[in-house]
Amino acid sequence: MILTDRDIREFVSELEPDRPVHTIPQAPEACIGYVYIPGHGAPTIVYCYNKLIESCMVHGMTVEEAIEFVEYNMIGWYEEGNLPLIIRPVQAFPECD
Repeated sequence: MILTDRDIREFVSELEPDRPVHTIPQAPEACIGYVYIPGHGAPTIVYCYNKLIESCMVHGMTVEEAIEFVEYNMIGWYEEGNLPLIIRPVQAFPECD
C-alpha cells in the first residue's frame, strides 16, 4: 500500500492530536516512518533522501535536476520548527535505496 500525504498526516495526528504535522507533500512515497526527538514533543516524519530523488525522477527530472530540486525545494524550504527529517542512507543499509 502506498501512503498518501493525507494518510501520513492522519496517522501522526492520531498519535499527537494537538501538534502540527509537517510533511513533504510532493513525495509521500519517500516517507519511511517517524521518530520522537527529545524536546520536540510531536513525532517527526522521516523521509529517505534517495527516495525523494527517485520520486522527482519518476516525474521526468534528471538525476542532477532531482538533486537540485530536493536540496533547494524540500531541504532548503524547511528552516525551523518540528520539521520532517531527511536521512541519507549509509551504503551498508541498502533497504532504504
